[in-house]
This record gives sequence, C-alpha cells and structure tokens, in this order.
Amino acid sequence: MSSFERRRHASLGIAALALLLPLAIALATSFVVTPEDIDSGRVSLTPTCAFRQIFGRPCPTCGLTRGFSALSHGRLDEASRYNFLSIPIYGIFWLGAAASAFVAARSAIRWRRAGAATHPRSRPGHLSGSMQPETSA
Repeated sequence: MSSFERRRHASLGIAALALLLPLAIALATSFVVTPEDIDSGRVSLTPTCAFRQIFGRPCPTCGLTRGFSALSHGRLDEASRYNFLSIPIYGIFWLGAAASAFVAARSAIRWRRAGAATHPRSRPGHLSGSMQPETSA
C-alpha cells in the first residue's frame, strides 16, 4: 500500500474516533445519571432551554436527556413520556457508536498493514533478526 492509502486510513480512523467520542460520552452518562437526578436539579447536564423560556413551550429536543437516562435504566414508558423521539434517537446513537467503533478499528488494522507492507522486513523471504540461512550456489 502507498503512503497515500496509509494517510487515508489514518484520517478515516481519526474521523471515526471524533464521532465515537461524543456518542460514547452521552451514552455512558445516561447510564450514570438517573432521570430523578435531572428532575430534582442534583445534576444539570444541559443548559436551560432558551426556546422554552422565550416561547413557553418545549422545543423538539426537550426531554431527550431524561429520555436517554430513562432508556438506559430500562424505563421505556417513562422515556416516551419525556420525549417520544428519545427512543429512535437513542437507537441512532447506539448504531452510530457501534459503526464508528467498527470503522476506527478497521482503519487501525489497515493502517498497520499499510505500514507493514512498506517496511523492508515485511518482504517475503526476509527473516527478521540478524541470522539468515546461507545459500549455496
């Protein structure tokens, strides 16, 4: 593989990790924090909704944090009461995290293989180390 392909695999892996990180943090947080923690004010994960303050109505994303937390704690009915979109969006987060982890791992493997293919010791018939069998002519 060429150095271009190696850079391409590295770039793809970095992009996948950049997507995976916020998804993984959001999902992990939803397991640690309960909806009761958010409702009581013991934990504040998001700022107060400006849309709700201005218009007096919840925005389309109001309740997603509590919905994610409820889903992570196995409370499907409660999650749908917080925000009915929390269920499909939660699924999308899990799919995105799984796909990003897969792409990052695959890119790392291909990046290593691309580096090994350009390394002199990776040529067929070449033994690593200083002891090579002598050939008689």
